[in-house]
Amino acid sequence: MFGVLGSAHAATALGGMGLAGVLGGAAGVVPALCVHAAGLIVAGIMVLTCAHA
Repeated sequence: MFGVLGSAHAATALGGMGLAGVLGGAAGVVPALCVHAAGLIVAGIMVLTCAHA
């Protein structure tokens, strides 16, 4: 179980770094941080939804 969680975390971190590189270069730092914040909000909602069920 912990191996799957670690692998998922590493894969999403790698994807996030790639997306940040693309967005940071094309759109700027502030929009990239806004996308990151929106992702954290969505992830929090998903966790609360899954934990409640």
